[in-house]
Amino acid sequence: MRINPAAAPKSSPQHYPFLDGIRGIAILWVFLFHSLGAAYGWNRFPWHGLFRSFDEPLSLVLLFPLSLGSFGVAIFFAVSGFCIHLSHGRNREKGWTYFFHRRFFRIYPAYMAAILVFFFLWPWHHYSLRSPTSLLSITAHLLGLHNLYLHTKFSINPSMWSIGTEMQLYAVYPLLLLIMGKLGWRSGLFAMLALEVFSKVIGSSIGEDKQSLQMFAFSNSPFAYWFSWAIGAYVAENVTRKRRESFKWVDFRWLITINFATFLFAPLAFVSFPLIAFTTAVAIDRFIANRWHPINFPFDRAVWNHLAWLGVISYSVYLVHQPILAQARYLLDKLGLRQGLSLIHI
Repeated sequence: MRINPAAAPKSSPQHYPFLDGIRGIAILWVFLFHSLGAAYGWNRFPWHGLFRSFDEPLSLVLLFPLSLGSFGVAIFFAVSGFCIHLSHGRNREKGWTYFFHRRFFRIYPAYMAAILVFFFLWPWHHYSLRSPTSLLSITAHLLGLHNLYLHTKFSINPSMWSIGTEMQLYAVYPLLLLIMGKLGWRSGLFAMLALEVFSKVIGSSIGEDKQSLQMFAFSNSPFAYWFSWAIGAYVAENVTRKRRESFKWVDFRWLITINFATFLFAPLAFVSFPLIAFTTAVAIDRFIANRWHPINFPFDRAVWNHLAWLGVISYSVYLVHQPILAQARYLLDKLGLRQGLSLIHI
């Protein structure tokens, strides 16, 4: 898909405004996905054999794109990889102490505040520090390790699993640079893609035994999302080296087609997440190369401006939206207004 360039606001060398619009799309997609669960108690179409089942009323089938909103996290990871690597490349001489200090204070204080609110305050409060389970949950969250354990990943605030993963991706970022220095970016990315797909395959059936819990930890570790994060960093690497159009060879129309195939055909489902991240990296690449401009998309400029505004506050929205939606679901239940559909798991 080629967008004819036109006059647009120039990006500063330190900030690309189009990233706010991409973040806005991601948080809106995630929010609407969780809204399905709040409104219907249902947010996924199941698999029937090798294919996605659409044995639902037409009104629900039309909501299928919203049921894919969990992949908005893949967009966030790719954007994060781009921003972190670009920032570090421009501040490399300041060292790792500066890097980790800056990352900590950009992400952790708001994250910790949200944890404490949803752990201690009404109407979400149903935990007790006297309970070993609750104590384990809040400790794991405060350490940013809750995503690695089956019984803490979705406690307190289910959305926060990805924040833990993000913090761990920051922690292994020096290792990523070491690997890329040894293997080169292309070979390193292929290795990380294989690792990510493998982790999703082994994590697709997790039980309660000790071995399964170890598999769960691996399949939810930062290494299980390394490619999806590193593909954004690859675009940033080419920007810092003054190389444009990292993915000039990609036909975006075919890329979207393949994305839809992974949503509909079960054997391809394991590559859906990294493929969305790759699609995001291609989009970032084309914006930077000035092949695409937000104001040339087939919707009004005001829509993009609102998406960009939403992108600016996306982290705050991400931290609080799901527990608030859960309360909305509770109120709908009390009023007898919520649809009586059971949650479908895949």
